[in-house]
Amino acid sequence: MVDKAITSRFNEIYDTTYNAVLSFVAYRCKNVADIGDVVQETYVELYNMLQKRGVDYVQNEQAIALKIAKQKLSRYYSLVEKLQRLVPLFAVNDEGDEVPLTDLEADAFLAEDYNVNQAVLSEAQEMIAKKPDDVRKVLYLYYDKGLSIDEVAKKLSLTQSNVKNKLYRTLKELRKLLQE
Repeated sequence: MVDKAITSRFNEIYDTTYNAVLSFVAYRCKNVADIGDVVQETYVELYNMLQKRGVDYVQNEQAIALKIAKQKLSRYYSLVEKLQRLVPLFAVNDEGDEVPLTDLEADAFLAEDYNVNQAVLSEAQEMIAKKPDDVRKVLYLYYDKGLSIDEVAKKLSLTQSNVKNKLYRTLKELRKLLQE
């Protein structure tokens, strides 16, 4: 049975801390594809904490949410590093090339939204994957999370003009690639 007091308190904490947690995780994630997972794991842990310890346990909402996010980042990347040593995290595509498993989701997203052939899609994906982390984070926050340029700039501690440059240059490169 779901405790309404816990759900209400969780929603309150979520609403007041989400932007700070997303900023913290996006800034520190090594891979853009991991941001959503780490944020989700943070809030699952927070909800479990409220269930175990009660609604009055959390006094400083932002501090506890950021502490959990920091722990999740640490655990997530230590686990990924251990797994990479033991299990290859690659799949083989139709052409016989190894593709990181984290990149496969991007294929599905672009293929659903645009009717682009697989070769062009692969080229676009490779181009974005070669971009620096800050550019990929800007793209993720702007397009995937729907944040404004101002919000992206604040979350990543960049200027608005820097965010615009990263977005527009990448879009210009993608358009050029798609026109070829």
